[in-house]
Amino acid sequence: MNGSRPTYDALEPSGQHSCSGGFGRWLRKHWWKLALAVAAFWAVIAVALTILEETGSFLDPKNLLTITVPDTVHSFAVLDASGRPIWRIEARDRAGVELSRLEFGQVPAGFVQEVPANGATRPRKLVPGEPLTTVTATRDREFEHRGSAVGGDGFRGGGYTSRERRK
Repeated sequence: MNGSRPTYDALEPSGQHSCSGGFGRWLRKHWWKLALAVAAFWAVIAVALTILEETGSFLDPKNLLTITVPDTVHSFAVLDASGRPIWRIEARDRAGVELSRLEFGQVPAGFVQEVPANGATRPRKLVPGEPLTTVTATRDREFEHRGSAVGGDGFRGGGYTSRERRK
């Protein structure tokens, strides 16, 4: 092999690995930096997945509640692309109700369905890929989350906005 390229031998007679290249020398000297970087990478991935799981819809599209949960919810709506409500619920108590999960068309305890009117019927099925917006009102804030339908009753969010709640 020419002198400018490193050579890698499996084992020397002493049983030690041999590497005459620059990376091998660096690795022997700085192995702990590489190990620390790999551990940090996996720690960031674990934290990100935990956050995504806690916020709901990324890992579970059937949970429409995409705010950090649990939280006290006063009202919730699913709007179509033109901004018309497909489904809307309102808390019976002005104090709201603490929720961790909310599935499309299933009215949780402490809420009343406003759209479709008077809870008489279930909302229509969602069309996969249909553009939607969810609007969640908490005690102090209102969150609008734009995304699209997943199956007939799921939501995959994209961008969102938050503002002080108008009372």
